[in-house]
Amino acid sequence: AQKATVKTYCSGQSSVCAGQTVQGGWQTLDDCTSGEVCQITNGMPQCIASCQDTFTASGASACYGNPQGSGNPTLCLETKQSGGSTWQYRICKQGGTFQNSFDYSLVDENHFVTLSASTGSSGSSCTNWKSISLSYIKQNGVQNGAGLRGHVSSPQGCQQSACQYSTGGITVQKTCQ
Repeated sequence: AQKATVKTYCSGQSSVCAGQTVQGGWQTLDDCTSGEVCQITNGMPQCIASCQDTFTASGASACYGNPQGSGNPTLCLETKQSGGSTWQYRICKQGGTFQNSFDYSLVDENHFVTLSASTGSSGSSCTNWKSISLSYIKQNGVQNGAGLRGHVSSPQGCQQSACQYSTGGITVQKTCQ
């Protein structure tokens, strides 16, 4: 990162200066390392890390064998990245199909946010893929990431603990690579 002073010399009576410009010598402000680039911020050059924000997941799927309720179902959360902060998810019942129509939601337990809620149909082994946006994650690191977990109420509208189920959890975090 360097800077130089440029002087313009004007002569005559004109209101527009079209005089000669003379550039002074370059002065080094900062030596950028191989992992940095020089960028102009507020008119001044500075060295910044040359990385790109990337979203990564702790795994593509996570399952949980629910001990309560009838049948003790194992439910899995599956995720895939569509691009950048846009992801897709679905909830699957391992080794079987859902016997009832059911409510399901995807919750970010780190940020106490419900990202999506919908209804699934009986006879299916997986819900349809649904898109979610994690663009609200502004800072890097696992502690700032989304702790994703699916929740299922089966049958639909059930509020009792015996029909509340969950999936395993996946963490999606933003990193600078």
